Amino acid sequence: MEIYYKIKHLIETELGFDSVEITPFSGIKSDLHLDSLDFVELTVLVEKEFDILLEDDISRKIFTISDFCYAVSLKLKK
Repeated sequence: MEIYYKIKHLIETELGFDSVEITPFSGIKSDLHLDSLDFVELTVLVEKEFDILLEDDISRKIFTISDFCYAVSLKLKK
């Protein structure tokens, strides 16, 4: 859950979202309405926060906040 809270904090502070709108199952496009530029910005913020690199093949599989958390957790285990 720590990963979720860090990502949620980044979305709130850097992208200006209200925390009420963000749940682990929030859709990146469907619920948060992030466009491709916002998604790239969020990906870069997450990579910096966790000191990881999310390759394009992984990024293409991220549709929810939970997906983001899972991708980060996999990279941190390596």
